[in-house]
Amino acid sequence: VSADAPARTSFSNILEVVYPARINLPEAFTPNDDGLNDVFAPNVRFVAQFEMVITNRWEQTMYSSTDPTEGWDGTLNGKKVPEGLYTYRVRITDTVGRQRNVYGQVMLLDR
Repeated sequence: VSADAPARTSFSNILEVVYPARINLPEAFTPNDDGLNDVFAPNVRFVAQFEMVITNRWEQTMYSSTDPTEGWDGTLNGKKVPEGLYTYRVRITDTVGRQRNVYGQVMLLDR
């Protein structure tokens, strides 16, 4: 750049990208210790807060957690629960504070 060239000004914009919270949950799992699908666990992205509660058909809590890296191993108080359909409620909050509830069912299949 020569000394007689006009001065140039550069402007920049700040852009913040906010991704919505994402969650994927399996429809079934087989806690038989074969190393495949032994735990019912979520796959989450862009989540700041997490809460999951799993209940049986009588609405008895089988499992609850606030840690999305954990999952349910199909036990209650260390004992295996019966094969069947269980209900879950997951509450997630994204990185800007938007909350979402996800409801569904998971099948615990024969061990």
